[in-house]
Amino acid sequence: MRNKSIGILLLLVGVFLLLANFNLLRGEIFLLLLSAIFLILYFRMNRNIGFLIPGCILFSIFLFNTVNNLFNINPIHSLTFIGIGFLGIYFIHYFGKRDISPGEKYWSLYPGIILIIIGILISLIQSFPDYLRYLIPIVLIIVGVFLLFRHQK
Repeated sequence: MRNKSIGILLLLVGVFLLLANFNLLRGEIFLLLLSAIFLILYFRMNRNIGFLIPGCILFSIFLFNTVNNLFNINPIHSLTFIGIGFLGIYFIHYFGKRDISPGEKYWSLYPGIILIIIGILISLIQSFPDYLRYLIPIVLIIVGVFLLFRHQK
């Protein structure tokens, strides 16, 4: 059963790549279809997270490309969208489960939240006047140093 599913996956990816090479399939649609394949395999293969992770990440990249084509947003927001993909992993696979450890349950929230915050911070820093571009990193460094040395008394 497993070899058959992997064979079908490889066959579909090959067909999509061939259609994309002949310009019969746009990049966004390719990402959406590939994401859908991974998500379908996730549900068909007993919720194997190995299919969910690329499915959510590819879908988040599809969303970024679509929003970018519509509104021409800053490319740094791709980090924010990939962070949203990691949040999607949590909500699809782990939300509401009680029988697993917190480290296993919440792992996808950490990179998701970090990527979203970094994407938003870099976007804000790029849009600030020059003197504020330097102020925010300095404040972050000071707060970080304070937090590191606060408990060393």
